[in-house]
Amino acid sequence: MSLKTGDKISLNIHDLAFGGEGVGRIEDFVVFVPFVINWRDSGAEITEVKKNFARAKLLRVVTRSPERVTPECRYFGACGGCQYQHIDYAAQIAL
Repeated sequence: MSLKTGDKISLNIHDLAFGGEGVGRIEDFVVFVPFVINWRDSGAEITEVKKNFARAKLLRVVTRSPERVTPECRYFGACGGCQYQHIDYAAQIAL
């Protein structure tokens, strides 16, 4: 599959990388998406394509995880200081 910037995709997140980005795959190509939770479908838009991976931004949550919560900080997602505020605290500990 040939991905390009601006492509809209749907993928399952199967893991979290260091720093809180979700890891999904389109065929065998890795796509990193911030602010997602494991094993849930996500709609995303490709923002960067490299030789071995791509990055995307979350557009919508297709299947909402029961561990997803509303972040308490109004700057969540903008300042870069917290990667897991959208995940219930007990689930954060398990991760």
